[in-house]
Amino acid sequence: MEREGVDWWYVTVIALVAVVSVGDIVVPALLVRPVVALSDRMSAGEDEGPVGPIPRVPSKAWPIGFALLGLVAVGVAVARMISERQVEGRWLWLLAAAGMTVLWSCGVVAAVNKAEKALGQMSGSL
Repeated sequence: MEREGVDWWYVTVIALVAVVSVGDIVVPALLVRPVVALSDRMSAGEDEGPVGPIPRVPSKAWPIGFALLGLVAVGVAVARMISERQVEGRWLWLLAAAGMTVLWSCGVVAAVNKAEKALGQMSGSL
């Protein structure tokens, strides 16, 4: 079932940007649980006895992987702009969107790294 006239490169890059965008939303959302668990433990003090372990911070591999997928999308967008000899239009917009997802992924890597260090120091002091 092939459709003629569909630019599959364009559809692929849109899918990559969508996957990276969703991943860059999910990973910071996963940071909330360990932070809330540690703050609950600190606010409770030693009154409540044994408390379960603090949930782990998500791996830095996820946002790094999403950044690499975003770079693939950037590369495909640039290659298609060059092959079509057009530096405007839909590929320029996809290039901008893919570039922003790469920057956001780098920010998520930094946030995960900072949260990992801070939670390690805080849980070590309890």
